[in-house]
Amino acid sequence: MAGGSDAARLATEGFSPAVLGVVVPIVVGARVADPPLLGVAWGALAALFVGAVPYLVIRALMRSGRIHGDHHVPDRRERALPIGLALVSIVVGVMLLAALGAPAAVTTFGVVTVAVVVAVGVVNLVWKLSGHAAVAATCAVVVLIAYGPLSLAVTAPIVLWVLWSRVRLGAHTPAQVLAGAATGAALSSAIWTLLP
Repeated sequence: MAGGSDAARLATEGFSPAVLGVVVPIVVGARVADPPLLGVAWGALAALFVGAVPYLVIRALMRSGRIHGDHHVPDRRERALPIGLALVSIVVGVMLLAALGAPAAVTTFGVVTVAVVVAVGVVNLVWKLSGHAAVAATCAVVVLIAYGPLSLAVTAPIVLWVLWSRVRLGAHTPAQVLAGAATGAALSSAIWTLLP
């Protein structure tokens, strides 16, 4: 079953929250701004605060010994600090995007991410909700809103692959990945509907 484990690791790493947090705001920015290159720049600024800084924080916490597992923080008890610091980074990014006049969709992506990180963080105080699943589903909804229903041909298989990978690697139960995906999809849909 090495092939199954390899495919699971590929999904877990290739579509991790950090990777999606960098790629998706750029993809959304390119769609909503004119010219698209300006949107890419706005998306890259969002990506810095949503994906890159939180990932670097986790790496720093690993080096300092405050996280003992890998960069996916498998021990639920160690998740509060990196989630809290990620939240600070994302909130600062959202405030900066809003202050600089970024396209609404890029700023809204940041707001959606704040809500999902808060939800995952709160649930992880008592139960190991899958952050991978929550972020993958969130990003699928955001891309659906930006690009339309045809985007599901790409994003739906990615979400399913990520969910399968987390269970296959023993990181989560089926209930934890389904709950994560439902949380991400519901929050992103609701917030995107409420904000301009």
